[in-house]
Amino acid sequence: MASTELLSSCEPLLAGGGAVDFVTLDGVLWTALPDRLEAGSPNVIGAVALAAAAATLEEVGMERVAQHERALLDRACSGLSELPGLVRHQLWPDGPGVDRVGVVTLTLPRMHHALAAAVLSAEHAIGVRHGCFCAHPYITHLLGISDAEAHHIRDALRRGERASIPGAVRASFSIATTEADVDLFCTALASMLRDGPALDYAQDPATGDFAPLVDARVLPRIEPLPELTAAVHGAGCGQF
Repeated sequence: MASTELLSSCEPLLAGGGAVDFVTLDGVLWTALPDRLEAGSPNVIGAVALAAAAATLEEVGMERVAQHERALLDRACSGLSELPGLVRHQLWPDGPGVDRVGVVTLTLPRMHHALAAAVLSAEHAIGVRHGCFCAHPYITHLLGISDAEAHHIRDALRRGERASIPGAVRASFSIATTEADVDLFCTALASMLRDGPALDYAQDPATGDFAPLVDARVLPRIEPLPELTAAVHGAGCGQF
């Protein structure tokens, strides 16, 4: 059976608008290919954003982007090397001929990776990822987790206990990152190593994440674009 015939004979993975010709209480008549496999509204905003990002990178030049990342990475590695107790996790040691992307992965002694990420966010306005980054065997290898420890972690997860999920903190640099951003990151980690968290945090057992018990941060007010507001009022929307 040809692939198109096979796809036409199967129900689509996702159901939604645009994938059907007719629907009754008893059944669905799926439309023809390729629409039957593309339920819902296309990600137009995502496509436009991708094109804008590609155009920006092309204008800047990928070699300039690479040089910028290397400079920031060198600055970060230099700053992190001065922090006692902090551990950088990497497969290959730094040295000549090792060309890295702008990413650092680390752990802090006696501080859960999720707590470290929460402190960086709540107290220093720095966003990082934490966990195993979709590379669990690799990260558990770098963390030195034994087979016996991995067995206990699996058993805990089967019981719904997520507090013991292993992981690290990962910070990444881009063309929007500045040297001041890198310095702020290193300063924040130095403060965390020296003084620990300034706020009290609680761990959510359902997710393993941490959050401040009292969060005094105020979300910024985002004003709508004037042209969008004018378009909405001009179309008569919002009147019931």
